[in-house]
Amino acid sequence: MGAHPMRGVLLEGPPGTGKTLLAKAMAGEAGIPFYSANGAEFVEMFQGVAAARIRSLFRAARKNSPSIIFIDEIDAIGKARSNGPTDSGTQEREQGLLQLLTEMDGFFQNDRVLVVGATNRVDALDDALLRPGRFDRTIYMGRPSPTNRLRILQVHTKNKPIDRSNEDALLRQIADLAIGFSGAELANLLNEGAILAVS
Repeated sequence: MGAHPMRGVLLEGPPGTGKTLLAKAMAGEAGIPFYSANGAEFVEMFQGVAAARIRSLFRAARKNSPSIIFIDEIDAIGKARSNGPTDSGTQEREQGLLQLLTEMDGFFQNDRVLVVGATNRVDALDDALLRPGRFDRTIYMGRPSPTNRLRILQVHTKNKPIDRSNEDALLRQIADLAIGFSGAELANLLNEGAILAVS
């Protein structure tokens, strides 16, 4: 139909809602090379390090394309640029951002590299990152519904010694009571319960 594949996907949502887990699952399902990095890894006190690391990451991904690059906490490198005075750390971060913008929308239109970013602060990202042609899709990952809370609880109770004869009713009750809990908070709830049970 003449459509172009998307260049980037941004996973947005509160902490603990499974953005990183979804990226890991994507890597396993896609069956192609997967490169993972954290936004903070690119920022150093030494000038030019951030841009060099981003170039190196994209060079490796293009060499083994089709591939996926996952950047967790992308707001650490993709924070909106300011017009005020900047220190060396801010200048380094902005150089890294400019390099990321270039890599996502430069001379490599057919490199078959998908960039997946994750953040819980999409409002802090630079507008240039969010324009079409870079992060074309934003997927919001909110806190789980009661049905999904039940499924998450079922996963995290597989290795817990609970009453299996009444398991479904018990987990449904916990799922109904745990309104607003993220996946990570549900996992921690069960872990704390196991710790209390042996203390």
